[in-house]
Formats: sequence, structure tokens, C-alpha cells
Amino acid sequence: PAAPAAEPEPEPAVSAADDPLAQPVAIAVGVLMHRYSLARADALDRLRRVARDEGRSLHEACEGIVAAVERLSAPVAL
Repeated sequence: PAAPAAEPEPEPAVSAADDPLAQPVAIAVGVLMHRYSLARADALDRLRRVARDEGRSLHEACEGIVAAVERLSAPVAL
């Protein structure tokens, strides 16, 4: 009889600082770059301006953008 297939090894734990999905500023920069065809520096400048105009930190403003994109891309139940 053939030996059972080995199970894949679990991926090593990633700390929050190293987790690319835990970086809302970088994700929001990418969203703006894609949506508005902006260079990286221009997208970051726009995010800083929006945060300042709204009286929020850059991190908070970017978390809001990422949350909105996630809500808009969620499947809609019919």
C-alpha cells in the first residue's frame, strides 16, 4: 500500500507588524493608485490631505477607505 500523503506544514505565524494585510495605509495607497491612476507619492499625499481635512489620523482615514472597499466588494445576498 502507498504511504499516505504528507500534510502541508502550517505557515509560520506572522506578527501584526509583518502582516501586509494589517497595513491599511499601504492598502489604501494601492486603492487610490489603481482607482485614480496616481503615482504612489501622489496617492499618499491625497490620503494625507483627506485625513487632515477630516481631522483624522492618516491611519484612521486609511482604515475607513479599506473598510469601505471591503463592504463594496462583499457579495450581495439576493
